[in-house]
Amino acid sequence: DVCPELIRKSPQGPAFAKDQVGTSFAAPKVTNILSQIQNIYPDSPSLLYRALIAQSAFNYGIYLFENLEENEKLPIEMYQYVNKTVYLLNKQRNNSDSFITMNYFFEHDGKFYGAGAHESPLIYRAATGEVEEFKQLTGNTLFLGIIEEIDAEPSYCSFELYPDDILLLYTDGLIEAKNENNEQFDIPRVKDLLKKYANLPLSEIKEKIYSELSSFTEKGDRARYNGKFADDVTIFLIKKKA
Repeated sequence: DVCPELIRKSPQGPAFAKDQVGTSFAAPKVTNILSQIQNIYPDSPSLLYRALIAQSAFNYGIYLFENLEENEKLPIEMYQYVNKTVYLLNKQRNNSDSFITMNYFFEHDGKFYGAGAHESPLIYRAATGEVEEFKQLTGNTLFLGIIEEIDAEPSYCSFELYPDDILLLYTDGLIEAKNENNEQFDIPRVKDLLKKYANLPLSEIKEKIYSELSSFTEKGDRARYNGKFADDVTIFLIKKKA
């Protein structure tokens, strides 16, 4: 046996089962990781397992990072590797069509390299007071897990942060939140807030954005969903020290 007994998401067949033969080059490693995750989170849905499996590629990411000087486009390889793993889990183990949206970033000597398909990173440039948007990381490659082989090359980008520049990463729950007129919070509003509050500490910038979002959705999404946002809202900020 190369596979421990695992929870199956498919409604057909037994709730628990195991394969007698590995189904991919990564199957033994993946199934072992899954068994460990299930020991820690025995009552969690399989969607969580798939998300954690994607992150379990971290060790592979360390290998890529260590070789970044030789090939700056290694985030493309990382994204494609995780895609194949998620696809095999979906199709061969869970009989599922679900997918994951994600961007991968590597930082080396002050320069960032990225690839993927999620929301556009925003960078506040202290020198000009403007905000840049990296649209190539939105819609230029497929989400993780839809098909086995994808080309992440069109999504590749690289950028540097200079003193007092701020990088903002976020989930779609931020920009897709709606007011009472079904108007979305959207990227231009986030860019304006980032410019407006760029001189504040990062923790305060985050709180200001959350506060503005809360007011914006008070009679919209939060009224519809018992005071909560319609989707999860995550904001991640990085600032280059002067």
